[in-house]
Amino acid sequence: MLALARQQNVLVSGKSGIGKTFAAAFLIRETLLNDAEGKALVLVSGAAKTTEVFNLLTRLCSAKVVVASESSEHLWRDASYSKRECAHAKVLCVSPAIASNLFHLGHLSYANVALIVVEDTEEMFTTAATFTATLASKYTKQPRHTRPKLFAMVSKTLSELDLPTSSNPLYPLVSAFCITQPTFRKRATIAPIIVETFQYEATNYTGTVGHPVEFLRGANALHCNAEALFASLLALGSNGSTNSQYDVMIESRCKQFADAAETVLEQLGLWCFLKYIELELRHELDEALLSQNDRRLDAHSINLLTTSDEAPSVISAASDMSDHADVKSTRSFLDWIVTQQQTEHGGLQATHSRLKKAADLVGAYMENAASHGGRCWIFMQRRAHTRVVAEYMTACFPSYPPCCSLQGGSQASIAGQAAATNGALKAVDVEALFNDGRNPVLVSTALSTEVDQIALCGLVISMDEVVDPHKLLDFRQRTSLITL
Repeated sequence: MLALARQQNVLVSGKSGIGKTFAAAFLIRETLLNDAEGKALVLVSGAAKTTEVFNLLTRLCSAKVVVASESSEHLWRDASYSKRECAHAKVLCVSPAIASNLFHLGHLSYANVALIVVEDTEEMFTTAATFTATLASKYTKQPRHTRPKLFAMVSKTLSELDLPTSSNPLYPLVSAFCITQPTFRKRATIAPIIVETFQYEATNYTGTVGHPVEFLRGANALHCNAEALFASLLALGSNGSTNSQYDVMIESRCKQFADAAETVLEQLGLWCFLKYIELELRHELDEALLSQNDRRLDAHSINLLTTSDEAPSVISAASDMSDHADVKSTRSFLDWIVTQQQTEHGGLQATHSRLKKAADLVGAYMENAASHGGRCWIFMQRRAHTRVVAEYMTACFPSYPPCCSLQGGSQASIAGQAAATNGALKAVDVEALFNDGRNPVLVSTALSTEVDQIALCGLVISMDEVVDPHKLLDFRQRTSLITL
C-alpha cells in the first residue's frame, strides 16, 4: 500500500482491520518528514470514530496530533480555539463538518496541507456529500505540483462500489486497489518496529571541558579535583572503616566514576556529563551526612547507658561534618556544576543528536497521549545512563510528571528527588508509579526478570544500537497492541 501511495493518489479497498489506517499513518510520517511545513488532514466520518483513529495516529506519528472528538467537537466551533489548534498541530483528525469550517475560516488551505487521508470514502460521501463535492472541486483547481496527496480508504470491495457508474467525485482523482489478507497469515499480535532517523551532529567538547578525566581531576574553572572529593566522601560515609579491603573498594568506585563520566560525555553529551557528576557527588554527600547522623544516634544511645561523667571521646566528640573542608568544597563545586548546566555551552542543547531525537519522540507522544494516560519506556544499554537520561527528559518537559528510572537490582529513582528520598525507593515502588501513570516515562536497561510486572506501554524506545536483533522482539512485546 505504501509503495503505491508514494507514487500516486490511491483508494484502498479492504476489510476493516486489514491495516489501511495503519498504512495511512506510515504515509503521514513519511510525508511530514519530507515536508517540514506541511500538515496532514485526516477526515473521519463522525466524531465517534475520531478518537479510535487518533489513538493509532499518536502511536505511529512522531508529530503533534489533534482531534475533534465527541467531547471536544463543540470547542472546534470556536474560531480562536480552532485557530490555535491548527497552528501548533501537524496532524488534524477531524470530521468533514469541522474540516469544512476550518477551510472556511482560513485556518487550513491547500497550500499548507501536504496529505489528505479519508478514513471511509463511501461513508463520507453519504453523510457529507456537499463537502465531498467541494473538496474534489477545489482540489482539481489547484496546480498539479501543489496538490496534496490523497489516500482514501473504503471497507467495501471494488465490485460493490461499481466505480464506473459511481457519482462520488473523489473516485476520478484516485487509482483504486483492493487489499486482501492471505488465509495463511494471522493478524499481527505485536507492535511494529519503527526506525527513526535523526541528523547526526558532530560534537567536540574539548574547548569546554578538555579531556573528561582531566576535568574531574582539576582541569576545570574551579581547579577542583572532583575525583578526590568523590573518594573523600566515600571515606567519610564509611563509618570509620579503615581496612585495606575498603580502600580497594573506594579505588574501584573512583575508577567507575571516572570511566562512566567519560562514557556519558561521549555518548550523551555535555549536559548529561555535568548532570552525572552532580548526581554522583550529591548522592555520596548525602550518604556521608546521613552516616554522620547515624553515628550521632549511636553515640547518644551509648551515652545514656554509660555511668561516667564524660562519654568516650570516640563517640561524643564527633564534629559537625558540614564544616568539613571536603564537604564545603563539594557543595561549592556542585553549585558551579548546576550553573554550568544552565549556560549556553552546557544547556539542554549540548547533548548528542540521538538523545535529542529520543526527547522529540517522548515529547510528541506525551503531548498526544496526555488525554488518555499513555506510558513510554526507554531502554538503554548502560546502567549509568538511565538516571541521567531520566533527568534530561524531566528537564526537557517540566510540565509533565518527572521520569523514573531503574538501575538494576532493586535500585530505582525518580528524577529531581533527593538521594534520601530515592534511597527509600525500591524497584517495585517505581514499577507501581509507572503502571499507575503517575510517572509515565520509565528509563531502564535491558529487560529483566521483573519485566512482566510492568504494564504494556504505548511507546517503547530502544535508544542505543541493538546488538542482538532478537531483543527487538522483546521490545515489541512490551507495547500494547494496535487495534486498527
